[in-house]
Order: sequence, then structure tokens, then C-alpha cells
Amino acid sequence: MRKILLAAMVLLLVSGAILGYDIQTDGGPVTIKETTHGGTRWIVASEVAAALGGRTFKNPGSGRPVLEVSGYRILFSTTTPVVSVNGKVVRLAHQPYLDGDLLWIPEEVLGHIHVRRRAPDPAVPPAPSAGVVLDLILSKDGTRLTLRGSGALSIPWDLEGSVLVVGGKGHQAIALSGASAPAGLVERAEPASPSVPATTIFFARGFRKLDTVRLRNPDRLVFLLKGSVEASNTIGSSLPPPPPSNQAFRPGPLVAPHERTPELDIVVLDPGHGGSDTGAKGPGGLQEKDLVLQICKILQETLSKNGFKVLLTRDSDRAMDLAMRTSYANSQQADVFVSVHLNASPSRMAKGTETYYHSTEATDQWAMKIADRENALVKRTNDREDLALVLWDLAQTRYIRESAVLAEMIQRSFNRLHSLKDRGVRQAPFAVLQGAQMPSVLLEVGFLTNPREAKLLASEEFQQQVADTFLKALLDFKEHHDQPETPAEP
Repeated sequence: MRKILLAAMVLLLVSGAILGYDIQTDGGPVTIKETTHGGTRWIVASEVAAALGGRTFKNPGSGRPVLEVSGYRILFSTTTPVVSVNGKVVRLAHQPYLDGDLLWIPEEVLGHIHVRRRAPDPAVPPAPSAGVVLDLILSKDGTRLTLRGSGALSIPWDLEGSVLVVGGKGHQAIALSGASAPAGLVERAEPASPSVPATTIFFARGFRKLDTVRLRNPDRLVFLLKGSVEASNTIGSSLPPPPPSNQAFRPGPLVAPHERTPELDIVVLDPGHGGSDTGAKGPGGLQEKDLVLQICKILQETLSKNGFKVLLTRDSDRAMDLAMRTSYANSQQADVFVSVHLNASPSRMAKGTETYYHSTEATDQWAMKIADRENALVKRTNDREDLALVLWDLAQTRYIRESAVLAEMIQRSFNRLHSLKDRGVRQAPFAVLQGAQMPSVLLEVGFLTNPREAKLLASEEFQQQVADTFLKALLDFKEHHDQPETPAEP
């Protein structure tokens, strides 16, 4: 088997080149792309494969990205920070993410496939002793910070949310040459002090992420600030950037996520289907994708009037991958995620609401049939790797328990709306709920194949009744959530 050594980070001397990984192979060194944000180094999976004679592709069953290299098969999830390495689930400290067609994976993945890293290049000079002054310069447009001077490449730094800390005790002093005045994506800079022995940079509201470039001759560490300069201001609090793992999945305009609070106040509603995926069809040309969007917009208005922050995964008739919907809820740090649908049945007499929460096993054949229909855009698979990742998701039992409580409260409220005894809460493997990091349910509001219910579902008056009914259930769940010592109503 070919001996593979992952060399130390090589500082490329080509003008404008960014820092890269130098992978030493039998055929010589191969440099691949590398970026840094949040203090973590990221590399491109396809470039690792090319350098090591492997390949990347999508799992034919689930569509998950796969890296095969050096006798290892790594199945990635871009909705949870776990990978399957030769069928064994491994939790990562950082979540892989997609940027266009590129799958960026954290450096730590290489440690799980026994690719060793060579000792640092002795040509890299050691950090100079304290007392040497570095200059931190802010570009005129406020999107680039440059740390220059002897030792700039070895200075420690860390990014926490929208605050960058550079240097620290035992390291050389840093002079704020032009960085003290706010501009662009920099809100303010605070020099080191006896109590805080590091230089602190506070980024403005439009800041989204940070990349780094290391240059030589002379030594420079460049912080590239990404975001919307127009959205920034130099006054007020800064918001943390969204996790890079979700940038490729974020629908709608790019906005900073809401800040999570102890209270239940952020709700993401997912109008099912969209675009060429019409969903169920009813009399008179009624289509599920249109009605659930109308219902979700009324839900959004009703819940917002009652103090909730409500976001929609889509606000127009467009197709969306199921994973995008869940990832959006995760990226917005939602307290509740509800995917809204309309039901269909061969029997025109079937009526009422059904509420589901996620499970690898369906409650019954009907629940499995509903899941198969709603998962139509995702090819189902019995692949052991995918099953392992699903089981990892299910191991987060607090979300499953709370999802069950939420489903019960919603179902109870809608039974009253329909004047039905009970259609029951069911479990099924819904792809749109997989990986949700909060209580999540799939709500089938009513049957579009029932002529009477179809007429009701198309009326604004009934849609408002649906919104009011859902609000009652959500308020009950909020009370249960915010005051967990209060038992749920039996």
C-alpha cells in the first residue's frame, strides 16, 4: 500500500497564493486548497481524493457525499457533525459543509483515516520573543485586516462569534496601525491591556465569516472578512455569523440567525413540496403546494402577533431539497420546526388531521405509506452507513421526546377543530425531519381528496381557524417547554 504522509502547512511564496496542504505522495508533493475560519482549517474532499488516488461521489441511496481513499469509505452528513468511517459512526467537532459543488471537511477527518501529519517545517522560524511589535492594519474598505512583522505567521488567534482575539500573554505586542478607527465590517478594535493581554477586534452586524491568508517575504497574516458591508453599522451589538456548514443550504436572503434564548420563541414553518413537486391534488385543480403555502403565511402572521419569531423555508412556489429545509431550521437555531402538508387517500371519506414525528420505524403501514409519499424526492436506502447516521440522530432522545409531546398537543387541538375522536399521533421515517436539532413534527392538516375538507382547506376562513388551532397547541407546548416542571395535559 502506498505510503502517504500529510506534510505540514506549506507557506506558498507565489504572489497572492493562499495557504495550502502539501500532501507528500510517491509521485511527489501535491498541494490542495485550504481555508481557515473559526480557528479551524478546512480542506476540499475532492482534492484530497485526487491527491491520494481516491474518489468522491454521492451515495446512490441517500444522496449523501462519500469520500473513498486509501481503503477507507467516509460517508458525510451536512446536517449533523458526524461521519461514517467504514460503517462506524464518528462524531466530529465541526460539521462538514457544501459551498456550491465543493464539500469542505475539517482537518480532523484525516486523523480518522490514519493520514499522519509531518512535524512542522524547521525552515519556519520560531516566534520571536515578547517585545517585538507587530502592526495590525485595516484596509480602507474595512474588509481586510493585515498583521505584519516578524512573527506574524506564528501569532495565535481565535474567532468567537463576531469577535476576533489576536495574540495573548507571552506574545509580542500589537500596534493598531489604522485599525483603531471603525470601517466596513470592523466595528471597533481594543488594544491589549494588563487585564486582557490580547488585541480584540469586534466585527459589525454585516459580518458573516472569516478566511485567512499567510504570505511571506515579508511575513503577513491576512484576515479576509466576508459579509455585507452595506448591512454593517459601526454602532450597536454584533451578531454571530451563521455556521459555515449551513451556508449552502440557506434559502432566501443571507441573514444572521436569531439568537437562541431559554424561551421557546423561534418557529420555522416548512410549506411542503413546491415547484414541479405539486404534492396531493384535489377537486377543481387544487394543489397541496399552493394551499400549504397559504396556510403557512397565515400561520406566520398569527404566531407573530402572539410574540413568536416565525420563518418560512420557502415563501414562493419553488422546489427545495428536503435536507435544505431541515438545515435552514438548524441554522436559524429554531425552537420548533413544523413541516406542513395536506393528506391524500384512496377513500374520499378519509378526513381529519394527522401528526407525525421522526422514527426509523413506522407506526403502521399507513404511516409508512405517508412517509414514502413525502420522501418521494429522496431515494430510500437500507445502506448500513445511512442507517447508522439516522440512529445517531435518534440518539438525541430529548428532541424525540419533545417532538412526541408537541405532536400530541397539536393532534389534540386539531381533533377538536375537526370534531373527531382521534386519528392518533404516528411515527415514520420522514427525511425532512431527519437531523433536526429541535422538536420537530410533520403536520398533515387535512385530506385534499375529501371533497368537503378540500373546500374548507381552500377557504381563508378555515385557514385562519387552522392558524388559531395551531397557536393554541403551540402556546400549550411553550408553557410545557418554558416551565418543564409543569406536566403536560393528559
